Formats: sequence, structure tokens, C-alpha cells
Amino acid sequence: MNANMEYTDLLIIGAGISGIGAASFAKQRTKKSIMILEMREELGGTWSLFKYPGLRSDSDMYTLSFSFKPWNKEKSIVSGPDILQYLNDVVDENGLRPHIRYGQKVVTADFCSASNRWTVTTAAGKRFTSQFIYFGSGYYDYDEGYFPAFKGIEDYQGEIVHPQKWNPQMSTADKKITVIGSGATAITLIPSLASTASHVTMLQRSPTYIGATPGSLPLNFVERFLIRCGAERLVFLVRRIRYIFYTMWIYLLAKAAPKLVKAFIIHDAVRRTSPEMKKHFTPHYNPWDQRLCACPDGDFFNAVNGGKVTVVTDHIEHFDEKGIALKSGGRVDSDIVVVATGLKLALLGKAQITLDGEVVDTTKLMMYRGFMPQSLPNFFVGFGYTNASWTLKVELSCDLMCRVINHMEKLEYASCTPTIMDPDIQIEEFNSLSSGYVQRSKELMPKMGTKAPWKLYQNYFADYASFKWSGPTDPSLIYEKGRAIVEEVTQTAQQSSSEGVSPAFVSDDAAKL
Repeated sequence: MNANMEYTDLLIIGAGISGIGAASFAKQRTKKSIMILEMREELGGTWSLFKYPGLRSDSDMYTLSFSFKPWNKEKSIVSGPDILQYLNDVVDENGLRPHIRYGQKVVTADFCSASNRWTVTTAAGKRFTSQFIYFGSGYYDYDEGYFPAFKGIEDYQGEIVHPQKWNPQMSTADKKITVIGSGATAITLIPSLASTASHVTMLQRSPTYIGATPGSLPLNFVERFLIRCGAERLVFLVRRIRYIFYTMWIYLLAKAAPKLVKAFIIHDAVRRTSPEMKKHFTPHYNPWDQRLCACPDGDFFNAVNGGKVTVVTDHIEHFDEKGIALKSGGRVDSDIVVVATGLKLALLGKAQITLDGEVVDTTKLMMYRGFMPQSLPNFFVGFGYTNASWTLKVELSCDLMCRVINHMEKLEYASCTPTIMDPDIQIEEFNSLSSGYVQRSKELMPKMGTKAPWKLYQNYFADYASFKWSGPTDPSLIYEKGRAIVEEVTQTAQQSSSEGVSPAFVSDDAAKL
């Protein structure tokens, strides 16, 4: 082996929630060596990249946390720094810190069929090789967010910033601030800005569903008793299941009775503000056609009621020196403009994937159970849910990944390749949300199929049963013991065919090897 090339059994790309989860599972449940490549100089992914005021999760920590390290605090919706500290605790408790290589942005990953090994090259010129590879790099572009080409923006004399590139040194005190957008980032950012700014205007092109949710879940008498008895993990499990049921129920109800859910969300928003605000909180789409925006303890509505936040629904005509001219003829003057217009998607950290030197178009591949691309051997990807906590799906897939790896070690397999066995399966879009960031980049994302195990159902309970029951012996997973054995079996199949033996029968046996 090249002296300049490092080997590990499982190479993990990204030290965010997905990568840390995969490394923890692999270390706890397999005997394989692991290494994590992180392109930045700190771990945490989203929770270390974003620095804007008020950064927090829009998922509760009982489901965002890992099952092997339960969240044991009453506060369920927590700040970005709290999540980052939690991830650091996971890394230290699982002894992962020595396994992380920082400043290693993966640019290529090639699988060699002769050796059944992946070779990864980074922008720093380092090379790593492994039997298995796991991409936990998320689904959005870490280099930049989505920044529309606004007319006249070069004329604007104030400060302008995208939340993904927030400057912590920028002062917002006593400033007039306009936040363009009404997605999760804007709803998170605005209450925090309102606490220091002279005034904040949320300028939205169209309304978004915004729902108030409890920011904490105080312990009841039974839970306090159980904790005193040493059953803290049981309390966590009950709370975790409770939140999973709640979010799943809301999603299913929204799909089954969209008019009812729409009316309820709008009514609650108007109840918390004023009847005049109804037009600003009435979206043109149904609930869960796009993600719902959660505001813990109604903090966004409280900021609107406090008089320091104005909601404007209009289109931008152009920027000028002092602010924004609107198509309606109005204008919004600002000292600071925050362009909270969304993310840019990027699959696999924009790395180029090749098989024996041939480039693979990963956007054309269907994903086995949403985490293994078809035709790529020993290749795993960390994808979470769009309608529930990201971590829930990551844990299911990491558990199955470990079972596949252990199955291969036990039977001395060299590779595992997801393969479509049903010719009737058709291709569908991987993500059905109508959100702008999804629709702008849907051609960059992988695909799913019309049938299991290639179809995504966005249902944790269905996935839990499916993942646990299917196991590593699913017929869609084709195992091989090495190229030499496959070639030997192929030659046997050809010889048997000439002797009158059905080649299809022998080929099936070869696939099982």
C-alpha cells in the first residue's frame, strides 16, 4: 500500500450529526476501525457553521438527540450552542476525537473492483482508502447559501448579509433591519433581532405556516419519581415516543385533512396576533407541502405583538441606497438587510464519485431505504426525515449499516451492492416538498423508487419495523466474496451453460456469493 495513503475499515465524511452518529454506532456495534474526515476546522456541522442570533433547532431534543445519549433536560427546543455542546459530549464519551481529521474536504471517491476498496482524495492532497464509506455531509452547500440576483443591490449603502455567512461582530443594536424571507431561519432569527434592533421588518414574497410549540416539557410527578428510582432512560424513551407520535400525527393529519389543519394553524396565528395579520399567515399551499415553521412558546408572535416587528407581504422591485422599493409602490428602508432566502443543495459534499475510474452520476441513482445508492458497493449516506427529526432516520440507517458490516465480516464477504431486482420499479423524486430550496436543486438530488425498499415513506414507525425486519439478508443487497471468486463462478456458469445447465440458476448462485 502507498506509504502516503492511510487505511481504515470505515471512512466517514463529515463530523456533524450524521457523521458523529455513524461513528458512534460503528464503534459500539462493530469491530471495524473508523476515521472521520471533516472539511472544516471544527466538528458540529450545521451547529458550528451557522452563527446568526437565535440559532436553534426546529426539532425537539428528545428526538434530535441520539438514543444512546438521551437528552435529560426539560427544555426541548434548544439553542445552537447547546446542540453543539451536546455533540461534543457525544464525541468525547465515545472516544471519537482522535479519529477526526480536520481540514479534509473530499473531492473524489473511487471504488476499485479488483481490491474492493474505496480511495478518497481531499482538496489538501491527502489520500485515504477504506472498505466502506459513509457520507454524513448533509444535503446543502456549506460554501454558500441561496442569494437571489436582486436588481440594484449594488446601490444599497447599508450592510447586507446571508445568515449562512453571518458576521458575529456585526452590531444590530438600535438598527432598522429587514429580513427577506419567512422560512425557518427567518422565524428563528427575528425574535432575537427584535430584542436589540430599533425595528425589524419581515419581508416575505408569500406566507409560511408558522405554529407555536412548547419550548420545554416540565417533568411531571411520575417522571420525577422514576428519575429518583434510577429510571431516567425510561423517562427519556417515553418522551421520545411522545414527540415522535405527535409530529407524525400532525403530518398524517395534514395529508389526510389539509383544509382542517390549514384552518387550525391560521386561526392560531391570528389568535396570537390580530385579525389584520391573517393575510400574512395564509399560505397558498397546503400544510406539509413545505416544512412547517415552529416558534417555541410563540416567540415570533410575541415579537410581532411587541410592536418591534412588522410583517410585509410583497415583491421586491429593486434596491436603492437606503433600502428596498416594492412592486406595490411602497418601500422598506433599512440599516441592515438579512437575505434569509434559503439554502443551496449539494449532494455528497459535491465530491465526484467514480467506479473503476468511470464517473457515476449519483443524481440518477435510486436510494435503497434512503441510505444506500444503487450500484455503489459498500457505500452509505446519512439522510434524515423532512417531516421529523433528522436523527431518527440516521439512527435507523446506521443500525442497518452496522448489521450489514457484521454480516459481511461473519461470512467473509468483500462487498455489498444494492441492486434493483424488480423491473417494474419506476423512478420518483427523492424529496416531494415544494419548498424553494428543494425545487431549485431537485436535479441535484438522488432518486427513489415506486416500491419498497426503494421508496421513502417519511414514517418513522413504518421504517422502524421495515429496517428491523429486513436485515442484511434483503434480496436487494447483493454480496460478493471478491473479484477472483466472482470470475471463477462466472466461468463455471459459462461452462455449465455449454453443458445444458441453466445459466440463470448458476448466475443466481453467483449473486448470493
